[in-house]
Amino acid sequence: MPAGKYLYRVLRDDEDPSKGLSARNPGATTAKVSSHVNGLKRSPYISTTASKHAAQAFYWLSVKKWAKKNKKEREDPQKTFKIVEIDKDTLIKENKSVEVIDLSDKSVRDEYLKGNKKLQNYAAKYEEVLVKGFIPANCVKEIHLAALTDTESSSEGYKENDYDVDTDDLVAGAAGMTLNKP
Repeated sequence: MPAGKYLYRVLRDDEDPSKGLSARNPGATTAKVSSHVNGLKRSPYISTTASKHAAQAFYWLSVKKWAKKNKKEREDPQKTFKIVEIDKDTLIKENKSVEVIDLSDKSVRDEYLKGNKKLQNYAAKYEEVLVKGFIPANCVKEIHLAALTDTESSSEGYKENDYDVDTDDLVAGAAGMTLNKP
């Protein structure tokens, strides 16, 4: 189902929503959508989801991965990750050069991920929407986890090993998640 008015993202520790959001490598010109979905970290795309449910699952997966990497027996109640809501309609209206690739839409998945069922399934399951271009701060609003849902059980059905924490960013405790390579 195509994305609605809002997109959601669990931020890495190095992202500041008050300054807007940009990709790790906005100048990358040869990165394919399929490579990004398959875990390319240095790409011109920003991963978001069209689903509040998936955003909450990403949040809890981030906390669990962080706790595991930092050898915590259980999730650290002090460790939190920021979640943002992105006003997609305002973004497109105000930034004509931004490209939104809505992989939650089957026809778009078929176009960009043709022939790769694994990536198509991930993009569908997580209702992935990629943004290529800068997301200005006025389109980004930090939201609380409770605004998504009120239970930790929303991570059910989302596999912890589907997404890994970016080990380059783990030293800083970042939540940058990427798909495991096949």
